[in-house]
Amino acid sequence: MYENIFNDIKKMRDILIQNIGKSNADIDNINKAKKIHNELGIMLDIWTDKDNVKTLSKEDIDDIFNTSKLIIKKANDLL
Repeated sequence: MYENIFNDIKKMRDILIQNIGKSNADIDNINKAKKIHNELGIMLDIWTDKDNVKTLSKEDIDDIFNTSKLIIKKANDLL
C-alpha cells in the first residue's frame, strides 16, 4: 500500500539525478541538488525500513510524500 508512494518518490528522485546530469547551472547549485538527492536517498532508506514503516500512519505517509515533492521541486529549481 505505502510502497506505491515510496516508489513514486524514488522515481522523482531518479528524474532529479537525470536533471542534474543535464543541467547547465553553476557548480554550487548542482552540488546542492546532488546533496538533496543523496540526503533524500538516506531518508528513503530510513522510512522504508521494515520496522519504521510499520509505525507510519496514513497521514505520516502523505506528509512524507508532500515534503519529498517539495524538496525535489526546490532541487530542480536550483538547476
